[in-house]
Amino acid sequence: MLNDTYFEVLVYSCDQDRFVAKVTADVDKYMAEVPDYGNGFWQQQRDEGIQRELKPVRYNELVGCIDIYVFGSQLRADYWFTEKRHVIIGSRVKGTIRPHGKLLEKWYSHSKLSSPEIFADFRAALNTEVRRHSRLNNRYIDFDAFERCGPFIDWREILKLNRREAMTRIEGDWEAG
Repeated sequence: MLNDTYFEVLVYSCDQDRFVAKVTADVDKYMAEVPDYGNGFWQQQRDEGIQRELKPVRYNELVGCIDIYVFGSQLRADYWFTEKRHVIIGSRVKGTIRPHGKLLEKWYSHSKLSSPEIFADFRAALNTEVRRHSRLNNRYIDFDAFERCGPFIDWREILKLNRREAMTRIEGDWEAG
């Protein structure tokens, strides 16, 4: 294929701790008006309210993603975002996530780096770009799958660097002979 997406890194509005704290504060504000008779009903309603707001999501509302893919001998990262600042789970008005542009492209056409070194180089460049980008700066970016799998991927093969080296050796042998 011309460009294969290898990872979709999800971007959330904030990290899990801040999201749970926000939901808990909202429910506590609502529950402040409900009398507590000490029979456990108030605590049960509070806990159910928190769980209802958290929904079965890993962190919180998804506001974008970063696609990591190969284009020729480049590793690229494009970013996608919703137009909404916060996506409210369960809301009838859904935010559509649309492409917004290129975050990073790294050329590896003549690289002598090993596959783990290519991953480390791309990951470091990606960290730099994420810190620079205003819409990504204060978000929670879930690099978990990328960091767990990335070091074990044969990036040299995916970028076709091994084939280029072999072709260069064949051409060199042909010219020498």
